[in-house]
Amino acid sequence: MSIKKKPIAALCFCLLSIVLLGVFKADLLYHMEQYSLFNTASDFLAKFFEQPGGLLALVGTFLTQFCHYPIVGALLLTALLAALAYLTKKAFRLEGRNEVLSFVPSLFLILFITRLDYSIYMQRTYGLLFSQIL
Repeated sequence: MSIKKKPIAALCFCLLSIVLLGVFKADLLYHMEQYSLFNTASDFLAKFFEQPGGLLALVGTFLTQFCHYPIVGALLLTALLAALAYLTKKAFRLEGRNEVLSFVPSLFLILFITRLDYSIYMQRTYGLLFSQIL
C-alpha cells in the first residue's frame, strides 16, 4: 500500500506566483508586452541568430506576447517556473524535507521579475521575462 504525498509546497508556490505576477504585477507584464516586439521578418530574426543565446531571446520575445493579458502571462510564467522547480528537484535528487529547496531558483526568478518595475523602460533586452527562465 503506497501513500501519496500531497504537493502542498507546489500548490503554494503556484498560487503565490499567480497572485504576485497576475494580480500585483499585472501592469508590469502588460507594459513588458507593449515594449516588446516580435516580428517574423528575416531581418528581425537574423539579429537574434547573430548573437550567442539569440534563440532564447527570440523565444522569450515570442512568449512575451502572451502578457498582453497579464493573467495568461502569469499562468505561462508559473508553468515554466514550476517546470524549473521540477527539473531542479530531479537534477539534485531532492526528496522529503529537502524537496522545498527545489523552489529556490524559481523564487529568485520571481523576485527578479517583481523587482524590475521602472527599469523595464531602460532595458534594451528583448524577451527579458522568459529568456531568464528558458
